[in-house]
Amino acid sequence: MTRARRLAAIGCLLAIVQSPSRPRWAASALVAPEVCFARGTSPEVVRRVYQRLYAARRAPRIPLFQFQDGNRWSSTATDPGPLSQGDPATIRWSIVPDGTLIPGSAGEPDSASTLIADFNFFYGDQGTWLALFQQVFDRWGELTGIAYVYEPNDDGAAFPSEPSQSPGAPGVIGVRGDVRISGHDIDGPLGILAYNFFPDIGDMVIDSPDLIFDPFFFGDLPLRNTVAHEHGHGLGFSHACPVDDTKLMEPSLSFLLDGPQHDDTLAGQRGYGDDKEANDSLGAATDLGSLGNGSVAVNGVSADDNSDVDRFKFTLAAGKTVSVAVTPVGFTYLEGPQNMDGSCSAGTSFNSLTLNDVGFQLIGTDGTTVLATASAQPAGAAETLNDFVLGAAGTYSLRVFAGGTNQVQLYDFSMTIADAPPPGAVVSATKTVSGSFEAGGAISYSVILTNNGATQGDNPGDEFTDTLPATLSAVSAIATSGTVATMGNTVAWNGSLAGGASVAITIDATINAGTEGAVISNQGTAQYDADGNGINEATALTDDPGQPGAADPTVVFVGSGGVDFFTLPPCRILDTRNAAGPLGGPALNAQADRTFPVAGTCGIPATAKAISVNLAVTQSTIAGNLRLRPGGVPVPLVSSINYIAGQTRSNNAVVPLNSAGQITVFCGQASGTVHFILDVNGYFE
Repeated sequence: MTRARRLAAIGCLLAIVQSPSRPRWAASALVAPEVCFARGTSPEVVRRVYQRLYAARRAPRIPLFQFQDGNRWSSTATDPGPLSQGDPATIRWSIVPDGTLIPGSAGEPDSASTLIADFNFFYGDQGTWLALFQQVFDRWGELTGIAYVYEPNDDGAAFPSEPSQSPGAPGVIGVRGDVRISGHDIDGPLGILAYNFFPDIGDMVIDSPDLIFDPFFFGDLPLRNTVAHEHGHGLGFSHACPVDDTKLMEPSLSFLLDGPQHDDTLAGQRGYGDDKEANDSLGAATDLGSLGNGSVAVNGVSADDNSDVDRFKFTLAAGKTVSVAVTPVGFTYLEGPQNMDGSCSAGTSFNSLTLNDVGFQLIGTDGTTVLATASAQPAGAAETLNDFVLGAAGTYSLRVFAGGTNQVQLYDFSMTIADAPPPGAVVSATKTVSGSFEAGGAISYSVILTNNGATQGDNPGDEFTDTLPATLSAVSAIATSGTVATMGNTVAWNGSLAGGASVAITIDATINAGTEGAVISNQGTAQYDADGNGINEATALTDDPGQPGAADPTVVFVGSGGVDFFTLPPCRILDTRNAAGPLGGPALNAQADRTFPVAGTCGIPATAKAISVNLAVTQSTIAGNLRLRPGGVPVPLVSSINYIAGQTRSNNAVVPLNSAGQITVFCGQASGTVHFILDVNGYFE
């Protein structure tokens, strides 16, 4: 090309660039009508060129990115194959030497390639424009499972490299590339910019003298986008519609995008996988390295079909937590094929966010044990795992898998590593009582705190508190370790407890006057650090070990000191066999309490403190026992009478009453029922 030709085209170029209709230039053998026709090319020629190049290899009209699984490279010089959908590949590319005969496949005359000379004229030297080609192929390599290698040799063999021609000229390492790039005058300025052959040929012809490629006018974007678009055809992709400057594979050149876009990436990863496609097994897992605290992300990868599995491995120190998110990538846009007459379809609504579902598993250091699975969310929603605690140091892995749909799904993967919270303490407490259980009597509580977890520090605040009820007066408190203080009726202990250690706290108190017949129930509270953050956020109530169950209060029944016994004529207080009568039917149920008011019956006064009784059982369904005590007092461990199934048996007992003159009976059978008879013969007052 001469400098005169270059300058003569400036007016036409600027007129088109400044047009309010934003015209585009074709990046394949089929061009936008307003440009192609403006160059004097008839619609019939355009259609004939399109049919000649693409009719035999065109992908069917599928309702998404314009790619068919079988329309991809099946073998290359590096990878003889056979290769199929989702398989990565190595593609070598070369520049044919000037002088190589390029047949006029778009209707132009056969002529020698002049690409090297034309681009040297535009850019000044071969290294400058060759770097732009390298940039294009590097970008396709970043987005797909294709490794691109520049082949510096090209022997000028017959073009295009049709494998079936004789002699064939497919790619040969050290001889010529799989993709061979040439250029000559196709149709003058601003018409067809380039055309490309589908796999397994993949060769490219550029209208290399066209001033659109002169960086003097438009920089290097037209060249890069043209080469990237044409190589999309060389990977097996057809044109994608509508023309709205969102897809590289639209049938005309856009200045509003740079290189492959989302739709183009979908096609590339469906055909060739992502750039980490070899990581389908643990042995080939993508190694994220030895990770400390912080986050790591892998973006722009995919499950290319329903059988694709991606593995990522990472090495951690002990005592770490991991949080993982696998997030589908996509959105809704218009997508459709190019029409047979070269016009662009309006496209249909296409949601690339929900093409396939993705989930993941966290795998242990042995490479097989599944520690956690996240797959509950529907297609289009992120799967997450939060703050999962990992134990030992070692190499863990993640296995990302697809759902049941044979379709590609882009996704991003992120992972955050943090320190696991230190193990905290687990403190339990028991409380027993001894002494004189009468008004004015001295009693002593024994509290044992035991740490069954990690060390409990002497943290801010109290590690134990016990507020005695108003019926008692605290006297003093001592402890075998730490410090203990008494303020009024509240006792507080502070101190640390090593794992497995205990502390004994003794609290002395006096039963206040006027409390005869009262039931004094009391519990203390241990405060401890369960999550290891230095704050006592957990609590545990004291338990009376003499009572069944957990967290039972410690109970004292207050007597009156000296009492008198008064005999009564034998009198039946209750008989559960009399279901409809006044004596307490029906039968007692297993594992249940029943409370009976006795004061005021059979001559028992309201001032009675205890009664002397004869108790009997009969018609028991299985073996068991009865346990009698004042109403409101926890179930004692000692029974008042034992029996076997069906046995009638009696016993004598003295049973204290509560201040309301009540007794409570617990039926200690595993199941079933028993009848209970109670006769009184005296009372204490």
